[in-house]
Amino acid sequence: MSNDYASPAQRKYSVPEGVVSILSYERNPQHGIQPLTARAQQWQQFKRISGTTEFTDYFWPFCTDPDRYEILIKLILNLFVLDDHMETPYGDIDRRMPEAETIFGQLYRVYDKLLQPTDRADQPEYVSFHAWKPYVLGAYAIYDKVFTAYNDVQKHRFIDIWRSWTDGMVGECAHLQHNKQFDNLDEFFEVREKSVAILMIYHLIEYAENLFVPELEWRNPTVQQLLKQLSQANGRGDKGPSAVYNSVAVLTQMQNISLTESMTHWSNEFKNLETIIVELSDEILAADWASPDIRRFVRSAMYATGGHWKVSTMLDRIASYDNVVTLPSTTSNPCHVDNTCNCTVDEIEVICGDEITDTSIKRTFNEIKMKKYLDAFELYDNHLITGLPDYIFYDVSFKTMNVFNVKTLTMVGENAFASSVNTTTSLRISSCSLKSSESLFKAISQLVRLTSVNLSDNQLEEIPDNAFGPNQHLLTMVILDRNRLKILADNSFTLQSVNGSQYNPLRISLKLNQIAQIGDQAFAGLDRPVTLDLSFNNLTQLTAKTFAHLLSYEPSKIIVKGNHVNCICGLKWVYVNSTMKPKMSGPLRCDDKRYFSSLTDTDFKNCT
Repeated sequence: MSNDYASPAQRKYSVPEGVVSILSYERNPQHGIQPLTARAQQWQQFKRISGTTEFTDYFWPFCTDPDRYEILIKLILNLFVLDDHMETPYGDIDRRMPEAETIFGQLYRVYDKLLQPTDRADQPEYVSFHAWKPYVLGAYAIYDKVFTAYNDVQKHRFIDIWRSWTDGMVGECAHLQHNKQFDNLDEFFEVREKSVAILMIYHLIEYAENLFVPELEWRNPTVQQLLKQLSQANGRGDKGPSAVYNSVAVLTQMQNISLTESMTHWSNEFKNLETIIVELSDEILAADWASPDIRRFVRSAMYATGGHWKVSTMLDRIASYDNVVTLPSTTSNPCHVDNTCNCTVDEIEVICGDEITDTSIKRTFNEIKMKKYLDAFELYDNHLITGLPDYIFYDVSFKTMNVFNVKTLTMVGENAFASSVNTTTSLRISSCSLKSSESLFKAISQLVRLTSVNLSDNQLEEIPDNAFGPNQHLLTMVILDRNRLKILADNSFTLQSVNGSQYNPLRISLKLNQIAQIGDQAFAGLDRPVTLDLSFNNLTQLTAKTFAHLLSYEPSKIIVKGNHVNCICGLKWVYVNSTMKPKMSGPLRCDDKRYFSSLTDTDFKNCT
């Protein structure tokens, strides 16, 4: 353990500001499915195989059928075997086109055989071990298990998607062998997004969860656009060392720019992709035509993306790469320290598991004598902690704090984060049982460097006056989705803008609450562009007194789908204002079942 802990490590290339994910499901609930993983593996001594199977956790965490889950593990392993044979010097293909055409040609025959398993005499086609590679025979056995579980529509969908992936693998091999030089990024990623198998991953959600997305819904332009954007996001940000940094390097060389400029470009690119993905998924979930299965499919795809994001992509990895430190330990096995938080430290992330209590957390950090500034604190899947009391971290500070799925956590002390008031930039306490309390928001309001706060999936019923401090002008994201909020009182959001922060857009998400009333002065203190998401609440009125000031800044907007608002007369102030109307994002359905966008001058002729 080094003694050089006076300040955080210096980076050769600075991290772009705002490298923070906006996806609602930025952490994957993989831990709930780990018993299935352990049962299916039974080979923990083979660490590479064990590690590879964790992809199954991330992509299909809601699979409850042990047999299907085991098939998915086998499928992931087989994909990596095929990938290794294509790319590695010890593989059968090693980026050589003749070998690629031969072996992937066998995969094309697999697809033909799945569609037509018998010959003209209605007998199964015989395939010799000497004719196909063993791992291709294995692929056939695995794919057949998935294939037979599907209906006819899904079977043809499966074949189309897997053929496209195989085309991408062969195309990528051709580019590698001929050292192809690309003129633009779109051309570079056209093959890459096929060969990383992302669309296959999403499609297999149907198998994992026993769903059927009807063909009309699957072909719906909005669904196809969502799948395209998800594939782009994952294809361009998959596997930190493999693709993200390749993406950075490719752009640097292609446009002759610096690494810092390239990192900034990709940071902005991913943030734009996330915004589009969230909007498209919300639109599908709110659509009248959406069946229960497409809604579940979309939610699971978002979880799969968010879970993969957490461990794999630029948004998290660029922001977290740093020196590795080890906190004090009382045992040689650092992952099973007796009731302390020094169980796992990875890239200066302190992770506390399910046997930790608030007392042991406090004791652990009280004993740290040297390292006082850490990158991240994580606490998840715990069933013993009921609160984060005052001064729980003693004088150890964190850049980010993430508390997830601690169902017994109901309170946070006013001084719980006292040691991090000048260091924490991101705070997440979600999927817990937090109750509304002044101490919680007083604790948050002291974090003067905070840029994002996520309190989603709790039991908050109100937001107190001046919930966020007057010095928190750096805040750009506040997420309070899926709580029990019913009223937003005056002065709920009174953030001040100083030192140019009036130019920093702020996103406030209040989706899926029970909000029926908003005070006229609830957002009066916001004097900068705001994206306010009020989707799926119980709102019937949207008044000019409440929202006109907020919408006066460019580019501000309010997302109000999933409410049933009195549009006639109630929204005349929006209808008659050509600059306001585009800022009311929807689709907004009125209380008379019509869409606001369909209203005409005649509808408002009797309004004063």
